Amino acid sequence: MIVVTIIALIAAIAIPSMIRSRMSANEINAAAACKEFATAEEIYHRTDYAQVGFLTYAQHLKGNNSLLETSAGLSDLGLIDVTFANAEGAPGTVPPKAGYVFTVLTAQGASAEGGVTNYVANGYMTVGYAFCASPASYDTSGRNTFVVSSDGTTYQKDKGDNVLESVYNPDSTWTPAE
Repeated sequence: MIVVTIIALIAAIAIPSMIRSRMSANEINAAAACKEFATAEEIYHRTDYAQVGFLTYAQHLKGNNSLLETSAGLSDLGLIDVTFANAEGAPGTVPPKAGYVFTVLTAQGASAEGGVTNYVANGYMTVGYAFCASPASYDTSGRNTFVVSSDGTTYQKDKGDNVLESVYNPDSTWTPAE
């Protein structure tokens, strides 16, 4: 009985620390995913992968004219890995990558440098890009949401329950990620 009590006490101390360590590692990976996305978008923008006669940014991580492939299912472009691409979507709807899910943002709000801007014109994202990484399970896989845009600065904020941003709009409550 004493041994079981001691094991329970040790577990009560160790498990919360382990969860915090995992969340910290997930958040580091999410910030790195923002940088990986920005690099992939810059590479994508240098070549007319969509074959439309002008340079565009990818509007998705996977599928037609995405950072992963030129045609859905081919995985032929490979600017990001499959695990990263498969984590595109809302929490609970896709398998997360290192505890986070991702979405490509196609517009920015009033608080972003330059003000309200739609990155998409005539169906193609040509003006810029933005990206959001959100915890797949708030307070279990992470707490901070991360965003990055074509300006290159990654911002973070504890937004609470798993809400992906719909536009890039880091106001004064967001802080630059380290």
